[in-house]
Amino acid sequence: MNLKNKKAEEEAFEQGFYGIPEPKLRAKMSPEKLAIELSRQEKGSPAYILLEHELNLRLENIQANATQTAGRYGVLAAFLGALVTFFLGYYLGTPK
Repeated sequence: MNLKNKKAEEEAFEQGFYGIPEPKLRAKMSPEKLAIELSRQEKGSPAYILLEHELNLRLENIQANATQTAGRYGVLAAFLGALVTFFLGYYLGTPK
């Protein structure tokens, strides 16, 4: 048995032993399902730590997307505000 197969076998055994879902299955899980799976694990166990970390990464990703969207709206609003200020100043401030 080569080293790669042995490592894969050991990893599969550890996942089954600790009750950790497969990586492909975890990737498909919603944050809610991950939280439910996390609540089933014993606090401090390897499965708990792994699921908690993965759930935190997912939540951070959601928050980062929201922050980027808010930033884009802020830049757009600042640009539109500057544009409106320029045109109002140009048309109202120019004597005719």
